Amino acid sequence: MGLERLGVGAWSRSIGNAVVAMAALAGMAAAGACAAGSDVGSSGPTVMLTGATGSGGEGGSEVASGSGGVSGSGGSGAMSGEGGAGGGVLCAMGCEPGSYDIDGNPLTGQCGCEYLCEKKGETDPIDPAFADDNCDGSDGVIEKCVYVSKSLGMPGAAGTRLAPLDTIAAAIALAAQLKLISVCVSGSPAGEVYDTMVTVQSGISIYGGFDSEDPDFQLRRSAAANTIVTAAGTVFYAPQIDVETHVEGLTIKATASLLDGESSYGVRLVTGNGKLFVRYNVVEAAKGAAGGKGADGVPHALGQALKGNAGSNGCQGSNCGFGGAQSVCAEYGGMGGDGGYDSGDGKAGSPGTAGVGVGGGAAGVGCFGGGNNGGDGGHATVKGDAGVVGSAGAALGAIAAGLYLPASGGNGTLGKNGKGGSGGGGGGGGDDSFVCKSDKGGGGGGGGCGGLGGNLGIGGHGGGGSFGVFAAGGSIVVAENTITTAGGGNGGLGGNGATGQLGGFGGSGGGDNDDSGSGGAGGNGSNAGAGGPGGGGGGGPSACFGYGNATQAYSKNSCQVGAAGVGGKGGSNTEGAFANDGANGKSGFSLQVL
Repeated sequence: MGLERLGVGAWSRSIGNAVVAMAALAGMAAAGACAAGSDVGSSGPTVMLTGATGSGGEGGSEVASGSGGVSGSGGSGAMSGEGGAGGGVLCAMGCEPGSYDIDGNPLTGQCGCEYLCEKKGETDPIDPAFADDNCDGSDGVIEKCVYVSKSLGMPGAAGTRLAPLDTIAAAIALAAQLKLISVCVSGSPAGEVYDTMVTVQSGISIYGGFDSEDPDFQLRRSAAANTIVTAAGTVFYAPQIDVETHVEGLTIKATASLLDGESSYGVRLVTGNGKLFVRYNVVEAAKGAAGGKGADGVPHALGQALKGNAGSNGCQGSNCGFGGAQSVCAEYGGMGGDGGYDSGDGKAGSPGTAGVGVGGGAAGVGCFGGGNNGGDGGHATVKGDAGVVGSAGAALGAIAAGLYLPASGGNGTLGKNGKGGSGGGGGGGGDDSFVCKSDKGGGGGGGGCGGLGGNLGIGGHGGGGSFGVFAAGGSIVVAENTITTAGGGNGGLGGNGATGQLGGFGGSGGGDNDDSGSGGAGGNGSNAGAGGPGGGGGGGPSACFGYGNATQAYSKNSCQVGAAGVGGKGGSNTEGAFANDGANGKSGFSLQVL
C-alpha cells in the first residue's frame, strides 16, 4: 500500500483500487491502533485534517497518525497497520493554486477558498469583458478605488468597497485627497440612478457597473449592473484634462435643457494636454433646445415726430413777433425768423437738417401799407430709408467658452431718420408816423422734426445641438460606445422691424398786427424708414461626436443620430421687407465645429 498526493498537504492511503482520504474534525485527537502483525508503521507528520471518519483498511507496515486522525480496525495479513481515514483535505498550506478566499468565510469552498480565478498579474485595468486579472474578486484593483453607491453609501464614509460614499462628487474629492486614481460607481440590474452633473477631475477616472445587489461580494463589477448618470444639459463636464483619465462603463443620459438654444452633451471636454478616454458607455443625448424668437423692434412712444415751434404774433411795439425756436430733436426743424419792426423787414427762417429752402422775411411797409407776410419754410420731402434686413442663421454655429454656440440670425439695422423742415420767415413791420403807431410783424414758425427711424428686429436664436460626446479642445478617444442623439433644436424666428416715425408738422407763423405782416409757417419734417427685420436662426446640429480643434480618435462606436434642427423664419417690417430664413442644421456621426 503506497501514499498518493491529492493536493497541497493532502495524502491518502491506497487500499486495493479504492483511495480513502485520511480525515478528522479539527481538535480531535488521533488514536492509532495496530492489529496483529510483524511490523508497526512509523508515525507520519502532524497535520490539520478535515473530513468524515472512514472505515478501517487492510493492515500495513506503516501507521499514519496526526491530530485529526481517526483509527480504523486492524486488517488481516502478514503485516498490520493503522486503518486509513476517509474524505479528508489538508488545509495547512492555504488555498490550492487557482482558488482564493475573497469572502473571509472559512466555511465556503474548499478550505474556505471559494473563488476560482486564473491570476495574470497584480494589475487589473477596467475592461469591457469584466475580467478579474489580479483575482481580488472584481474587475479593477479594489484597493485602488474609492467606492460610491447611492443605495448603500453614507455621507462621510471611508469610501471602501464595504463602506462606500453616497455621491460621486464626494468620491472624487476623497480620491484626490488620498491620491487614488479611480472612482468606482455602483449600479444594479434594474439601474441605479445618479441625478447629477459630474465634474471630471484630471487624473481621476470614473467607472460604472459595480453591483450593489451582488449577494456574495458587495460591489463586484458586473455586466448585469447598470450605472445611470443623468443631468440636464451636460452630464460629464471635463474642464481640463492634463493626465490620462477615463469615463467608462456607464449609462449617460443628458436630458433637455430648459434654456433657450442650449445644447445637450453626454460628455463635454473643454481643454487640456492629457487624454480623455470615453469608452464602453451607453450615451443618450436629448434634443437640443429650440432657439428663441428674436425680439421685435420696439415702436417709438410717439408715432409722429415733434411739431415745429410756432412763431409769436406781431403787436404794437417791439416785444413780440418772435420766430419759433429751433426744435429740440435729433432731426431738428429750422428756427423761424423774427417779424420786422416799424418799417423794417422780417427775418428769414433757418434751415432744418433737411437743408431745404427757408422762408424769406417780408418787407416792412409804411402807414396804412397793409403789411407783408413772411414766406413759408421748405418741407423736408425725402423719406428715410428702411433698415437693412438681418442675415440668416448659418447651418452650423461655432465654439465659445467650451460650448457649442448656436448659429443665430443677424440683427436688422435701424431705419434711417427723416429730416427736419426749415423755418418760416418773419412778417414785415408797419411804419411809424405821426398818424400810425409802429407795429412788429409776426414771427415765422419753426420747422417740424424729422421722424426717427424704426427700431431693428433681432435675429432669431440658433437651435441647440444634441451631442453624445463633445470636445471643444484637448485630446480625446471615443471608442466602443453606443450613442444615440435625439436631434438638433429648431432655429428661432427673426424679430420684426418697427415702423419709423412720421415727420413732424411745421410750426405756425405768428399773426400780424395793424400795419405789420404775419410770419410764414415752418416746413414739415419727413418720415423715417422702418427698422430692418432680423434673420431667422439656424437649426441646431445633431452628432454622436462633435469636436472643435481637439486631437481626437473616434472608432468602433454604434451611433444613431437624430435629425438636424430646422431653420427659423426671417422677420419682416411694414414696408414689405423680409429677412431670410435660417439654414437647417447639420447632422452626422462625427461633426467638426469651428
